[in-house]
Amino acid sequence: MNEYLYSNNYWVELFSYMYDNGILIHHISNEYESYNKYLNIYNEFKLLYPNKTIRHLVKMAEPHFDSRSFSSDNMEKKIKKYISDLECNRLWGIQWMWRGDLKDESSRLRQLNIDFEVFNFAMKGFKNLGLYENLYLFPYTTTFCDSVLELSDKYNMYIFNGLTIYRNLEEMEYDKYLNYFSDNIIIRPLNAGRLDPNINKKTAISYALNHKNITAGIISFSSKEKLQEILI
Repeated sequence: MNEYLYSNNYWVELFSYMYDNGILIHHISNEYESYNKYLNIYNEFKLLYPNKTIRHLVKMAEPHFDSRSFSSDNMEKKIKKYISDLECNRLWGIQWMWRGDLKDESSRLRQLNIDFEVFNFAMKGFKNLGLYENLYLFPYTTTFCDSVLELSDKYNMYIFNGLTIYRNLEEMEYDKYLNYFSDNIIIRPLNAGRLDPNINKKTAISYALNHKNITAGIISFSSKEKLQEILI
């Protein structure tokens, strides 16, 4: 949103157009430079269109890059901060990420094994309190995804609704996980603009969404015209 010098009203009207075309959930992150701008526009949208309810899938890293272990206290603070910012009762969905040191996969996996029960207990508690509805895993790596699935089976703890994964004509390494869940969300169906420009956008998006266990896709655009290019 910061790339364009459009007025707040422009974005409000685009939000309304998106809603009318079935886009009822926004994917947001307080790590984005445009986050505060988004909140201002979202508040204006709510005032102008009180009957059009937008829900949110939020990015949430715990632990973040500067930590190595999971903290339920930090997670709770991050969830409640989003709820406060969005002035809502609960979050529709959380895209959870374990960061730590992404260059040290062995440490990430070792600490995941240590903290997995604590993580599950905390997230079940937050859900029982009504702080969020859905939880999605963004694993960063296939080895991390393997570990989460193995630990879920080991402890009989199935807290995730599904995965948020990259899927497009050039990135398919996570396809083998799609059958573990019935509610997966795909990211960058156009491979962040790197797909061959000769490939039709609707064709590419149709491919990315073409699996019985994919329920949604995340993509960015900046105008009604660009939205029409990708609607299928």
